[in-house]
Amino acid sequence: MVDDKRTLKSVIGRFIEAYEQRDRETDYSVWLEDMLRQELPELPEGSEQKIVQDIVAAVAAYDKMLVELDEAMDAGMSKEEWFAEQMAEGCASMEYDDAGEKLLQIEQGITALDVQLMQEIDGTQQYSAEEADASLIEWNQYSIKRELHEIGKKACFAGLVASANAVRCREEADGEITIGDAVREAILEDMTTAPHEVKAVVAGAVKVVAEKRLEDTLPFDTSIEDISDMAGVAVESAEALFDAANGEINGLEAVDRIGRAGVVSACRIGKRTLQGCLVKVPLVGPLLVDVFGGLLEHMESQTFYENVYTVVHDAAVATWEGIKDFGSRTVQKATNVITMLFG
Repeated sequence: MVDDKRTLKSVIGRFIEAYEQRDRETDYSVWLEDMLRQELPELPEGSEQKIVQDIVAAVAAYDKMLVELDEAMDAGMSKEEWFAEQMAEGCASMEYDDAGEKLLQIEQGITALDVQLMQEIDGTQQYSAEEADASLIEWNQYSIKRELHEIGKKACFAGLVASANAVRCREEADGEITIGDAVREAILEDMTTAPHEVKAVVAGAVKVVAEKRLEDTLPFDTSIEDISDMAGVAVESAEALFDAANGEINGLEAVDRIGRAGVVSACRIGKRTLQGCLVKVPLVGPLLVDVFGGLLEHMESQTFYENVYTVVHDAAVATWEGIKDFGSRTVQKATNVITMLFG
């Protein structure tokens, strides 16, 4: 039997509740250091401070890139174009063949994540990611640009599918959420006024799970950058869904925000892969769903359930046909379905 207190979602929940009940006069980074010290007493003395510093820096880097994407889109650029431009900078000093091989590796990693998450929604169908042979492609500036756009599309879709899975898991879960209204209201307020803090708290919880080896799919040496990217996507996406549930934004705007969050994460991961910091794109689909789910459990209300859960679940299922081949129209098809369902 799995110890409920030792799952990723439960650890995230424990961190969120402690964060919201903390002494507000204490800086959140100091509080997070103390939390890590309690959760990981086996760490060398003082190392929790370095972990928190790295988390804060990684979250700041994620947020900075998200602002850059927002500004570019305000100027008329699409998410895919921005992604391609950013990644092209990382390819500039590489030979075309080397860059093409790395980009195919990134695309296959993201595609595998999409397949993995969609398979979770409907286990009755089997999907596989075809692997292209980089040596059979004539790589040049045009084929590189085309490949970058394809990766960008799939990165947009990854955030949406992760959101749909988190919704599905909560919808199918037994039992009621017992989190108090005060904690729920506090986390929602902090996600609006101090989202960087919430991301750092979530990242700290995931780091604890990695260090304690509580999840087989989360290696103990998972980098702070990877962990913070997961936290960034989860927090940004959860807030977007809640805003849609409350009528502050429409469904299409929520999908757009989730797509932005996913593209920024993919861009950061992609750049690290091009730089040789990552051997391959980490297959973090189920982990991202659990991180997202841990947040949803502390945000939901009856209104949230009625306005979001069923809708997003139905939308995800309805996109099956649109994602079979992961072609160039995948993201547009998914967006069209969501738009119809959200209204």
